[in-house]
Amino acid sequence: GIAALAHALLTCRRQVMAVTDALAAPQLRAALHATAPGAGLHVLHGGEVEAEALLARFQPTHFITLERPGPAADGHYHNMRGGVIDAYVADTAPLYRLARARGVVTVAVGDGGNELGMGGFRQQVEAGVPGGGAICAVDDADWALAAGVSNWWGWGLSALLSLDAGQLLLPTPASERRLLRAMHEAHAADGCTGHYALSVDGLPLSLHLEVLQQLRRLTAAALYEVQHGAG
Repeated sequence: GIAALAHALLTCRRQVMAVTDALAAPQLRAALHATAPGAGLHVLHGGEVEAEALLARFQPTHFITLERPGPAADGHYHNMRGGVIDAYVADTAPLYRLARARGVVTVAVGDGGNELGMGGFRQQVEAGVPGGGAICAVDDADWALAAGVSNWWGWGLSALLSLDAGQLLLPTPASERRLLRAMHEAHAADGCTGHYALSVDGLPLSLHLEVLQQLRRLTAAALYEVQHGAG
């Protein structure tokens, strides 16, 4: 999802700096190389000193998080199943909070409620997610976007950028397959099943690509309306 969005932003001549931790860096690097080779990549270790330096160097206008775990009320990072994953993720919260304090626009995407920026959905997370009260992230965002699969909002944001740019910025099914193969070769596993397969959140590739195709058709139709009018 981040790689697709990075491609759309770069096409719109915006600078992009992707940020992740050491564990996920090889997979994200492969995704960016396949889809958005012009994007930067910073491997975050955590802490306010590093956050200050990164913000001073890059000076972002927008901070977009996509399925990035955020600390819950107990101060720990959790996965959607309730497990504590502090040992596997860098502490991203200082960077996020410092960016917000500086007036950077925050956009957060999540599908389980445990993601950074999903704090505004606490009522829904507690009601609809098993153990939601324990895993729900405390931080909120200027714009919080919930999805069945977080990657789909990476496409959704690319679709909105398409309308602004006047051109279709969404990946094609073929480029999406190449992206997933590149991540697979970098040893990315399905986050739900844990299997090394061309699937996303336990869903088969065919369903994933059908969602993409539907969004491409809707976006192309909306672009036509904008450019040619309803008549």
